[in-house]
Order: sequence, then structure tokens, then C-alpha cells
Amino acid sequence: MIGNISIIIQARTGSTRLPNKITKTFFDNSTLLDIIISRLKEVKTPIIVATTDKKTDDQVEKIALDNEVNIFRGSENNVLSRFIKTAEKYNIDKIIRICADNPLLDVDSLLKLKEEFIISNVDYWCYSTKDKTPTIRTHYGFWGEGVTLSALKKIQSMTNDSLYAEHVTNYIYTYPKTFKIHYEPINSKVEQSILRLTIDTIKDFELVKEIYSELFSRNIKITALNVSEFVSANDEWLKVMQNEINLNRK
Repeated sequence: MIGNISIIIQARTGSTRLPNKITKTFFDNSTLLDIIISRLKEVKTPIIVATTDKKTDDQVEKIALDNEVNIFRGSENNVLSRFIKTAEKYNIDKIIRICADNPLLDVDSLLKLKEEFIISNVDYWCYSTKDKTPTIRTHYGFWGEGVTLSALKKIQSMTNDSLYAEHVTNYIYTYPKTFKIHYEPINSKVEQSILRLTIDTIKDFELVKEIYSELFSRNIKITALNVSEFVSANDEWLKVMQNEINLNRK
């Protein structure tokens, strides 16, 4: 029994655009999922990997167990149900939701999210752009989001639309008046940059892999601002990102 607040990583191998991306070697013989779990351990919060019950995701379970974090397996397409059942199994009231394709997560921002969300009475806590677009809707790849189990159950009771079953928190920011929401503004310099550091395609994977290695070799702390400034100085990287943004609209 874990209880209260935990990190749940949404992970599967069956990505449409880049299958098996989270089990591909990313850095220093570690997979993308290994790297994300390792970095999330800095938040010092229980971690659960929520994957599917398909045979192909046995490898995801193995990676989770090898990293000594908890695992839950559920529906592939009804991700909302998967999150609810994960939270119920581990007695979680508040969830920090992480997508397994963002290796450059800003851990300092996650610590702030955890500290503020755990004492708040909001249903949903997110980093957002100045027009209150949650960063889950952007290409940045730096931030997680906080959501309560009760809010997820509320979504489940209000709609059976497959869009909201697949995209766990989408219903909340589509109908914001139905929920208590906290929008935490991101750094304006980061918002003004052209960044795509989430991984959906093979070009994303190879580019972010290169950037991660460069950051590590230069001992640059991974924060949204540090990475934004470092990447923005490289015109070739920016060209690749802009092209991938154009081809993969959120």
C-alpha cells in the first residue's frame, strides 16, 4: 500500500509513430524508460509504471521491475481506466502523471508541482503557457501534470468518448469550469523558444538522444531554461525541431 501522492508513468511499446521507442537504447546502454525512471527517482516519490496487458509490454514490466519501481498493467486504449485502476490498486489520491517519451523532464519543476499539488485542493495542477494551454498540449517535453483520482473518476462518469479515454486529462482542460484548476506559468524565455523535446518520431528520438548526450558531457543541469538556452543556440537542431512540429501538430 503506497497511499497519498505518487508518480504514474504512462508507458507502452505500441506507439503508432515509433513503436518500441521506450525500450530502445537511449544513453549509456540504458533505454529511454530506464533514463526517465532514473531521473524521476530524484523527486523521492513512489513511482508506478502503468503499461498495457499486451504480451508486447512484458518488456516494459521487466524494465520497471529491474529499476525497482511498481508496475500496473491494464487497458491499452482506455488509458483513463488504466490510471484509475492503478491509483486504486496503490491507494493513491493524487497522481503526478508522466509520459514516457520525455527524457528531459525538469525535475526541479516536478518537485515544485509535488510540493504545491499535495497541499492544494485543486483537481488539476499543470504548467501552462500564457494563454493557459497546459504544457501536455505542447512539444516542449519538460513537465508533468498533477491530477486527483476523484477528478479522473468524474471524467469517467461524465463521458464515454474514446478521445477522453485515450487522453487522460484532456476532458479537464476542455471543460475547465467543471474542475478546480491551477495553471502555473512557464518561463517566458522557454515559451518563446522553438522547442520540440518530446519523442514521437525517429527523428525526435535521434535528435533528443544527441542533445541528452551533449548536456551530459558538458555537465549542464537539465532544467527547462538551461536546455532551452543550450538548444536554441544550435540552428541545425532548431530546423529539425521546427520540421517535426510542422509534421506532428498537437
